[in-house]
Amino acid sequence: MTAQETNLLNAFETTLTATAGASDLTFTVNTVTDSAGNTLTAPCYLVLNPDSSTSREVILVTSINTGTKTLTLDNINKRYLTGSAATSGLSHASGSTVRMSPLQQHIEDINDRVDALPTDSSTTTFTNKTIDADNNTISNLEVDNLKSGVLDTDLSSTAGTDTTLPSAKAVKTYVDAQTTAQDLDATADSGGPISIDLDSEVLDIAGGTGIDTTASGNEISIAIDSTVVTESSSDTLTNKTINLENNTVIVVYVVTVAGGKFVIDGESQATISFRPGVVHRFDLSDSTTASHPFVLSETSEGTAYTTGRTASGSQGSANAYIEFTVDADTPDNLYYYCSSHSGMGGKIGVFGSTLEGGSGLTITGNSIAVDATVITGQTNEGTADNNDVILIYDDSASALKKQTRSAFLTGTGVGNMNSFTISDGSSSETISDGNTITFSGTSNEVEVAVSATDTVTIGLPASITANVTGNVTGNVSGTSGSTTGNAATATALETARNIGGVSFDGTGNIDLPGVNTAGNQATSGNAATATALATARNIAGQSFDGTANITIAAGDLSNVSTSGVSDGQVLVYNNSASEFQPGSVGSATALIDGDSDFTLSDGVANGIHYELDNTDMADWNQGGISLKAAGGIFRHNQTQSASYTVAASEGAVMAGPITITGTLTNAGTMVIL
Repeated sequence: MTAQETNLLNAFETTLTATAGASDLTFTVNTVTDSAGNTLTAPCYLVLNPDSSTSREVILVTSINTGTKTLTLDNINKRYLTGSAATSGLSHASGSTVRMSPLQQHIEDINDRVDALPTDSSTTTFTNKTIDADNNTISNLEVDNLKSGVLDTDLSSTAGTDTTLPSAKAVKTYVDAQTTAQDLDATADSGGPISIDLDSEVLDIAGGTGIDTTASGNEISIAIDSTVVTESSSDTLTNKTINLENNTVIVVYVVTVAGGKFVIDGESQATISFRPGVVHRFDLSDSTTASHPFVLSETSEGTAYTTGRTASGSQGSANAYIEFTVDADTPDNLYYYCSSHSGMGGKIGVFGSTLEGGSGLTITGNSIAVDATVITGQTNEGTADNNDVILIYDDSASALKKQTRSAFLTGTGVGNMNSFTISDGSSSETISDGNTITFSGTSNEVEVAVSATDTVTIGLPASITANVTGNVTGNVSGTSGSTTGNAATATALETARNIGGVSFDGTGNIDLPGVNTAGNQATSGNAATATALATARNIAGQSFDGTANITIAAGDLSNVSTSGVSDGQVLVYNNSASEFQPGSVGSATALIDGDSDFTLSDGVANGIHYELDNTDMADWNQGGISLKAAGGIFRHNQTQSASYTVAASEGAVMAGPITITGTLTNAGTMVIL
């Protein structure tokens, strides 16, 4: 049998948490640890219902899930082992006992495996065994451990059929002799031959014109450089003669279809040129050309021209093209078009062909002229626009030039424009060419002025005499009596005024207590119309006569000092100085008892007395802390980090748990709860 460990725990016992059927291979239990906290591990033997002679069952657990507390057997052969009440058919209810106790099964298992295993001191012969050299080490292997004839220490006498292992010394001796004795012989197209001493010299493989050599690792690469012309390279040839009779020059046009038109090298319906002695190839591999047969003709969409034509592949497929070889018999003008759809093609001019005139263009010999139809053949402009362009002759430059209509009219000067219309929004008038517009004002109402810079200024005079109907926004100023009439639309005073201490701005009614509403004022005698006190009085050093409000500052109070005041300070009465001075609560020796529920007093042994709703709650003085009528909870920090000494005259009480990280010295009495 193979080596295997089975695991045991002392006094391990648990119970099932669910019913286990006669063929079940999983069992859930309440715990997988023993009383000492050791965790059950597989493989292990367990007994289900160990105290029952009729339902006792021994099982071999092969895996354990400690999270779900699930015991698993990998096959049914792990159930009904020796010692079970039956060989099959046993089931176990939830709550059944599970105990580790099958010692006989465990010991037999160990004996079966130990009997077949070699030991450290045993002499064992391995047969048909594979030893992994990566995971095992054979130590102390020496030459004398090798079988006779396995190791060869002299390669000079070794035959080609020998299967022995050479020693390191033999290999070195042989290689040194061969390297020292041999040279590398080499020759080239010119020069040489040369001999390279293998153990002292280096062979340099140098490149020449058009050749580059590189060495990397154990590899030498020989390649042509960028000066060499290849089939796919783009090169500029200088001082080269190409015989067109013996060479073929091919010009390629890439053809696609877009917007119902043939597109040649990216240009829709492009006009192209053929050159004699050159093959002109139309690349028709793009899928957009598949349904548009590409044809040449001597007339626009006429009879197909096929002289010198070669075709390859199907349009729209890879590598498809049509090419034409141009010679002296090629017509001066050709056209390309789609034989299935009209209006897709363009024109091809053959280099050296006779030029043809067109609309408005006359060609006579070597002269090209524009005829009168360029002007007379145009339609009239019905609607004039300032951006329209006019063709005029520039006398100073002796040439035709263009000019916008707007620039043309500006250049012609005043008095050379059409009539125009002015309007006030309800009525309008037509101003004829050459007439003058007059802007008239009205006395004391509107002023009009024309400056030398062609500017008309319309404004209001300094003094206006007129009735105003509507809203007036802004200030109306002048001398007394200069503003007359009623402000019919005024709704508020610019500045609110107080009436009997009540603010009034004209936007609403006000009530005066004691006047038109109930109040405690007595408005009798001449006080009803008083606007000021007969004798001004001082309030905190500020004069008050009733005509204006006053502001009282802290400095105006005779018994208040504001010298050296800072943020956060309060006024504290200084009896020796007979005045209030800036200070803080902490600077006071005591706070006078009042309605406050918190009292600081020097009447209780210079301590702190706390009450709530006039009921004593706690005293803190030299005798300690006393909780009064309401009782309470005394809390402290569980970590004491400061250094503290309990004096001989003191007693201390501490409640645990507490952690002391500082220094605690007890010279008095300490009680720890």
